[in-house]
Amino acid sequence: MSHPRNDTPSIFWKTTPIGYGYSNRKSEPFVASGFYYRHQWGVSEQDRAGDLPDLGPYLVTNKHVVQPSDYPQPDSVIAYTRNPGKVQETTRHHIDLYRSDGEPKWRDHPENENIDIVLIPLSFEIRETAMFHRANIVSEPSSVSGGDLAEVVGYPAEMRNFHRLPILRQALISSSYQVSFYDSPYFVIDARLHDGMSGSPVVYAPSIVDIEVEEQEVDPDWDTVEPFRVEGTTERKHTSLLGVHSGERLEFDDEISMEDIESDLLSRDSNPGLKDFLSELEDRLENIERETGINRVWHAKYIDEIIRNH
Repeated sequence: MSHPRNDTPSIFWKTTPIGYGYSNRKSEPFVASGFYYRHQWGVSEQDRAGDLPDLGPYLVTNKHVVQPSDYPQPDSVIAYTRNPGKVQETTRHHIDLYRSDGEPKWRDHPENENIDIVLIPLSFEIRETAMFHRANIVSEPSSVSGGDLAEVVGYPAEMRNFHRLPILRQALISSSYQVSFYDSPYFVIDARLHDGMSGSPVVYAPSIVDIEVEEQEVDPDWDTVEPFRVEGTTERKHTSLLGVHSGERLEFDDEISMEDIESDLLSRDSNPGLKDFLSELEDRLENIERETGINRVWHAKYIDEIIRNH
């Protein structure tokens, strides 16, 4: 059997599928995505002036991944690291979600509990090249704009790659990156994503074209004059971390939820089939929303804020 090349792009080394571990039931091997992060690179003067934050390493994913509504609450999450020099070989890790006193180990945003990002401190070491760092977070938001292309790197639940390598999906940045969407701390992308991609890093790696222009000698007898030869070579720039994809549905403060509709209708109608009908209707609406391809991405800058304030 042939194996992936060991010179696979570094983004493949930085991500992991996430599963759930339980003390009293069978584990769930693939439910979400995540990536590894260390705060160390790009430490600023602001850091040096005070106490350094806990630099990591961390596993980054969504808050709704560690507090699932559609699975029993897990005791741990399952993640993988790739062995040095062999991208097809992985080491499995069980990462406890709770301390001995029952308090959660993960860290979320101290001021906005709605930000769907958590960082889980890790007790094992990870190679620097297999993590994102603070220097990877976009430093000039104005360099990214709506209409630019990005990539979502994660693990669709139905795509269980033998080597646990991620799937890359191209996405269009569909709202302003600099301005919060609907006055919320995220932007939106247009991409066909699937269950299991929650917690995926969204990255920006624009390609640049290096153009060389060479003047040519012109034969006066030619009918067509082409005095220049133009050649172009394309290369990818440094990969920047834009944010963390969340598979949770978009919600707005003034919208009426299906729970509100269900509660109102059931209070007025005791028909035993009504609840099943409403449940089926909700599933259909969720499928329609998923098919629109509009997805939420929480800004990567909140990773830094979580680390600084814990």
